Amino acid sequence: MKGLLPELRDHFDVHVPILPGHGGKAIPEAGYSFVAFADFVLSYMDEQSIEKADFFGYSLGGYLALILAGKAPDRVGRIITLGTKFDWNTLSASREVKMLDPDTMEQKIPIFTEFLEVLHHPVPWRTMVQETASFILRLGEKPDLSAAELKAINHNCLLFVGEKDNSAGVEATRTAAMCIQNSEFRVLNDTPHPIEKVDISILCGSIVKFLKK
Repeated sequence: MKGLLPELRDHFDVHVPILPGHGGKAIPEAGYSFVAFADFVLSYMDEQSIEKADFFGYSLGGYLALILAGKAPDRVGRIITLGTKFDWNTLSASREVKMLDPDTMEQKIPIFTEFLEVLHHPVPWRTMVQETASFILRLGEKPDLSAAELKAINHNCLLFVGEKDNSAGVEATRTAAMCIQNSEFRVLNDTPHPIEKVDISILCGSIVKFLKK
């Protein structure tokens, strides 16, 4: 994400609000939820005197942007998602949380867990990972976006997915794009899920073109 911001700031007034439970902010008492995240973003917009904004969301951030479009349509302009998973169910959620075991993470990806510890201090990274796992399991049991809710979105949307993104999935993203009335769908060739693996110049160029047309 850091590589994308400088290029976008050459064209737009960019805001990157830090959601509750991230970047050192306390986890909400009720845990992570899209309701809490959406309310936070709307409050942030009010504080910054932002009446309406375009949204770019990576992974669950794209899911949140689409939820905001349904919750507060007049506050949302165009929406761009990248690597957003749409086919949530108990099975897909259980597969996702297998990668969110703190002990396994510390053993297999210690450099990443050290990064999480610094990024989310003073919130313990293990607590954050466990809450994320619980959040995903709840999402699998009751997805916040149904096909009907996607069809009700009238905003112009651009849905990106990597050709090798095994989390979001090309076909699932294509299906979601077909549900949204005014949407475009694009596959990034030879690209997996992590945003660090995305060709930033291609992504940024597409974002700028989409938002300015």
